[in-house]
Amino acid sequence: MALGVESVPLTVPFNQTNSVFGGFINILKFGKDLTKNCVERGGAEQASIAFVDDRQSVHWIAKWPEEAAAATYPAWLLNEAIQKKEARIHHLGQYSGGIFPLLHHDRVFGLLCIQSGKTNYFQPGLVAWIQVFVETALKLLFYEKDRAERLQAAHSISRVLHTTTKLQEVLPELLDLLTVMTAADAATVLRFNPASNRLDLLAARGLAVSSQKKIYLHRDDGLAGQAAASREPLWVEDLQSLHPATWHVNYLVRDGFRGYLALPLVSNQALQGVIELFWQEPQLAEPLLLNELDQVGEVIAYSLEQTSIIDDLQRRNDELASTCNATIEGLSRALELRDLETQGHTRRVSELTMRLAAKMNIPPEQRENLRQGALLHDIGKLGIPDAILLKPGSLTPQEWKVMQQHPLYAYSILAPIINLRESLDIPLYHHERWDGSGYPYGLAGDQIPLSAQLFAVVDVYDALTSDRPYRTAWSRSQAIDYLREQAGIQFSPVVVNHFLELLEDLK
Repeated sequence: MALGVESVPLTVPFNQTNSVFGGFINILKFGKDLTKNCVERGGAEQASIAFVDDRQSVHWIAKWPEEAAAATYPAWLLNEAIQKKEARIHHLGQYSGGIFPLLHHDRVFGLLCIQSGKTNYFQPGLVAWIQVFVETALKLLFYEKDRAERLQAAHSISRVLHTTTKLQEVLPELLDLLTVMTAADAATVLRFNPASNRLDLLAARGLAVSSQKKIYLHRDDGLAGQAAASREPLWVEDLQSLHPATWHVNYLVRDGFRGYLALPLVSNQALQGVIELFWQEPQLAEPLLLNELDQVGEVIAYSLEQTSIIDDLQRRNDELASTCNATIEGLSRALELRDLETQGHTRRVSELTMRLAAKMNIPPEQRENLRQGALLHDIGKLGIPDAILLKPGSLTPQEWKVMQQHPLYAYSILAPIINLRESLDIPLYHHERWDGSGYPYGLAGDQIPLSAQLFAVVDVYDALTSDRPYRTAWSRSQAIDYLREQAGIQFSPVVVNHFLELLEDLK
């Protein structure tokens, strides 16, 4: 690997680029301050800072004393410090030198090179002091940049959660942002289930399937369970420091993790779940990061709470809809048992109405109302006296007026049932005629709701092609001829055309 390590004059300004840096870093000022401190406080004769770009080429950017001749370091030694990410000490005659890699998020972005005229200068205690000093300086250097990145990630998490009510769909993105925010190697989201008093694994990132299974098995009495029980964050800087007999810790260590954080998610004083973060290296507790995570955790906890509420409402709505549908099916069968309809008429017209609605591109979300309305289309006949409803002969004018009230009776029966209000159009209007001569209101043309227009064609077709006590069933062709004749009189011409096309499709 080619390294630019010659004694290059240290010039200003420095304009190299590196993906480690953003607009918050003044690397040149940092280099001058660091080298000066190494000489004046550490007793070195000379110190230099080298910048390592994305191609791992080395560029000298600062030294102290500024007037001293630039030192030269062996390329292989610089390369070794970069690759191993470890300090390297070397001796050249009466001089000794030290190369200390500068790391950020485990990536070498620079080198601190120190030279002394003493061959025994780099004693273990001094080397440790230099490394601590450099780490402290780097924390100060990247403090604002790291904080800005974490705040940006936290803002992104809040934005994602506030733009959806379907938490499950955004969990992968949420975990990506969390690992970016914390530089974690893996993360999980566990959801608390009050019914079972357990934590359920919702999503994981950076974990093998085998590891996910272990976390699922140990989630309740492991570290996550402890955090959930105490409702306090549980930060383990090094898992190996815990008692080796702690079985729910051993599997994490075996999977290569050292640092760990469990963050309970609490909303309105109720436990919603736990977030787990895993690091492959020991992770010192950072109060600032924990405070930022607490704020993010509040947003996630609120989102989990809202998701639980929505899921519960959906479940209750599904149960109510199922009960309502069963009731509707029962009522439609009751009409047939009273001999108010031929056997199977209600089921047939319901199915055929749904097919016609699909043929006419009625939106799917509106079709359930059509189905319910079709099943209940003659529910109002329950209010008609048997003497009139079951009369074998023709009705008198007075009796016919009573019979024509059954759509209004249907409205009276169904209107109080909130879930059926959207299904009223068919029971109330399916006896209206296109020319305005129908009942109960004498509506004409498109004054008649579309659902009632559809059903009227289907209802008459099924009635004509079914046996009745007073006549035998018409043939298919006879019924089709009748529909054509009545298009524009009894029925909508557009609906009739669509229905006849449907019959052809169903041949």
